[in-house]
Amino acid sequence: MANKKLITFDSEQLESVADALRETEFSFKGIEKETEEIVRNSTKQQFTSEGAYGAQFGFDPWPKLADSTVKQKERLNFGNKQILERTGALKEVLLNPSVSTTNNGFTIEATFSGEHAGLIPIHQKTRPLVILTEPDFDELGKLAFEQITKDFAKKLKSRKVRSRK
Repeated sequence: MANKKLITFDSEQLESVADALRETEFSFKGIEKETEEIVRNSTKQQFTSEGAYGAQFGFDPWPKLADSTVKQKERLNFGNKQILERTGALKEVLLNPSVSTTNNGFTIEATFSGEHAGLIPIHQKTRPLVILTEPDFDELGKLAFEQITKDFAKKLKSRKVRSRK
């Protein structure tokens, strides 16, 4: 197959492209809602599987409930035997993250609020609740790339850079 010249830029056009690249925002800004969904889905799978989901990706599996905890749940009429779920309040908190970006958009923070949010750090030590797996990071990377590409295209379009054919 012969090489075919597709696009040619002169030095002025290349400088405009370089300027557009310099002005492009390389960050996670603009994908907060999608990130919340990724955090929510991963956390839900982790919680529902009682830690088995994260164990597939190298996170520590959740230890089983102690016999004393099972008996306590029965004594207090908490019929649910699932780990970390008595009333469902902690699960509700975990499945409603609020994601924001900091550090000029280069850091993603997921925060959790509600009456039982204070339990998260306590349980996170022995039973990883909030996790991001390799597929989650791949998805975040795709979202960030799409966001960066859109921003670059917008900057380039505003400069009215056109190639010569």
